[in-house]
Amino acid sequence: MDTLYLNMIRFPNLIHAVSPPDRYLDQMRRRISNEEISMHAGYVDFQYGSFVPRWKAQTFLTQLGKSALGKERIRQAEHYFSLWTNQYPWIISAPVLQAARRMARALEEDLTEAPKDYFERFEDDPALDERDARSPCANDRCLFITNIDVMPHPSKLAFRRDEIAKTEDWEQKYDTLGELPTNDFFAAHGYQMAVDRDPTTCWNTFKNPRAGDYFGLILLGDVIPRKLQIDTPNMVNGAKNFFDVSVTNDGKNWVCAEHIRYWGGMTNEKGTDLSTRTRMHAPTDIM
Repeated sequence: MDTLYLNMIRFPNLIHAVSPPDRYLDQMRRRISNEEISMHAGYVDFQYGSFVPRWKAQTFLTQLGKSALGKERIRQAEHYFSLWTNQYPWIISAPVLQAARRMARALEEDLTEAPKDYFERFEDDPALDERDARSPCANDRCLFITNIDVMPHPSKLAFRRDEIAKTEDWEQKYDTLGELPTNDFFAAHGYQMAVDRDPTTCWNTFKNPRAGDYFGLILLGDVIPRKLQIDTPNMVNGAKNFFDVSVTNDGKNWVCAEHIRYWGGMTNEKGTDLSTRTRMHAPTDIM
């Protein structure tokens, strides 16, 4: 990032970003031009590190305010940002793991109780295995939550900077942890498919749910639904024995809602308010 900052100082009016070598050419293909209308723009993925002039961010907020974009597109505004500057972003190809190796070296060199390198040592709350919000609902009025994670916890691998030369090395280490979903699988059956309002699609847990696993919704606003319906691709016999339905208003105190009927979906027959936050909990292993 130091060298990227150096280039930004040279030309502070542009967006400067880093791209890993294996994704660099893809980003180069996302530059668009039309001299007749003075178009000279490009898309850049900011996740690998970037510097952006503050005034460009302020201008983009003004553009959004005057754009009349719908809610669905506003939610994806980051994809518009670099393009709407109408400038080619300056993208530098660099192994992203250099930053990780540099941090690892700093952590190794100062193991005292009061380190002075400004790197945090404690993991912020909530811990990774407690982060259950996975996807927004299609109407942007709720969040789909589940503790079921398709990826293994990073702590199962130890990052050693002298063993990892490039991003592919680290990705291959992940592959040693067992069967992992492919990008195509996740695109077709990821968390977002549970709440896309399309009965022809579905979320696939990838691995068998176990006792204590849960999924549910965090609701926004003052909407008070009185029925929770779950569509499944196959009939679930004895659904009442598979799930417990509970609700909460504060995220701490849960009230069990009696779920009675099942005909390809789960409903609350007694009309209990399913307000604020609802989750379904598997009391037994589902194999």
